[in-house]
Amino acid sequence: FRDDSPRFNITSITRLDDIKGRIIRGITLRLTTDTLTQTLVNLLREHSEAYTSDRGELRISLYDPKLNRAVNLTAQRPIAINKELISLLDGENITYSIIKQ
Repeated sequence: FRDDSPRFNITSITRLDDIKGRIIRGITLRLTTDTLTQTLVNLLREHSEAYTSDRGELRISLYDPKLNRAVNLTAQRPIAINKELISLLDGENITYSIIKQ
């Protein structure tokens, strides 16, 4: 009898809570001068105050189409990168990219 099914050897198991925060280093928001509003700033501030764990680097790439210029900024304070933040950004139609370790 020959068993052709694949076999897996588990070499280690790590709890998800132990690796959270080590997989994602940060997030980059891609904004234009039109999408950077006080409402967005307030939403990000509220999110930052509400969630204090799993924080990562916040980068903003701000583009001004009238001047055809962009500036890249890094926030001094980290922000919690979680599904609530992603939902917030999706709800505001903000383009973002995750910075992996």
